[in-house]
This record gives sequence, structure tokens and C-alpha cells, in this order.
Amino acid sequence: MSDMTSVIRTITPEQAAKIGDLLVARLTKAGLPADATQEVLETQGQQLANELLGIVRQRVEALSGRIPGLAENIDRTITNEEAVKATGRNISGDISQANNLPAGTGDTEKLRFLPLKKRMSPVEVDAFVKDAGCKYASLHGVAKYNKLNPYFADTIPHFIQGTDSQGRHSSAAFENFLDVRCVFVRRDEGVWNDFWFAAVVLAS
Repeated sequence: MSDMTSVIRTITPEQAAKIGDLLVARLTKAGLPADATQEVLETQGQQLANELLGIVRQRVEALSGRIPGLAENIDRTITNEEAVKATGRNISGDISQANNLPAGTGDTEKLRFLPLKKRMSPVEVDAFVKDAGCKYASLHGVAKYNKLNPYFADTIPHFIQGTDSQGRHSSAAFENFLDVRCVFVRRDEGVWNDFWFAAVVLAS
């Protein structure tokens, strides 16, 4: 299995305030017309804030090692096995354990691949994912991304996991093992090392 650092710390109020101060300093010198600026604030304020956040997020994630990905046209009507087979990778382990993995909704997932930087148990990984402001991506979403990007898991081995009704972990790991492209699906409480987890960022 796999490895990680200590918990990712999120942006502090002081850092957010500093970004605001820098923006205020530039805006007050920009010479923008006040009336039009007010109209933008009233009619597009939330959209503007979201766009600014997106710019900051993109720069921060580029430095923090997160790899963005987009899975589109996800077919959630097919079975777990069909979704994995569509990647062209060999299935190893017990595909029935995929029933314990996140199902997901919709036909698109904005993925983030984050590296584990120390050895971690499945329980520790769960906590890490939550503290990173994420949740696991769905099996169908990750499988679709690997179908569209068949070489990705060769250099960025990654996984998702979930639990059954008794809290036992199951996982699906996309990797290249001994030059064989495969997806290991299993119930396992072992330690992860040198893997990335596939996630989606929680809406703020």
C-alpha cells in the first residue's frame, strides 16, 4: 500500500487579510469608475469573489503539490467492474469491495490528486483527506479520468477508499505494478506509502 506529512494546515485569517490588503492597495490606485464598480459589486459580487478565490486557489495548489484533473462524461449507469475495465487496466483483488467505495453523482468531477508524504493507516488517511478540505473522488470518476489519461497512474499511483457498515476499509488503487497497469480493489487495513489520493474539494 502507501506514505504522508503531518496534517495540511489551511489558510489563516492573517493570510486571507494580507491578500485582501494587497488587493485593496491595487484597487484604490486602479482608477476604476465608482458607479460601474458599485454595479459590479451589487450584481456580480459573489461571482467576482469566486473568480478571485479560483485564482488564489490555482496558485496555491500549484505550489502545494496538488495535481488538478477533470473527469467528464462519467457514465454512472455502468457497473463498478465495467467502469474499471474501461480503463484498460487489469483488475486485481476482489471487485465486490468496490461497493464500499464512494459512488458520486453527476457526469463531471473536478479532481485533485494529493500526495501522501509519510506512512499512514487508512484511518489516518481519512483524517488527512478531511483536514485537506476534500472528500474522496468516486470510483467511476477516477476510472473515467484514467481512461482518458492512460499513462497518468504509471507515474502518479493513486487510490480512493471507503468503509462498510462495520467501519472496515476497502480501496481501489490505480498503479503500474511490475510494468503491468492494474487496479487493485480490496479490503485492507494496511499502511499506505508513496501514493496519492484522488479527491474532490468540498464546496465552501
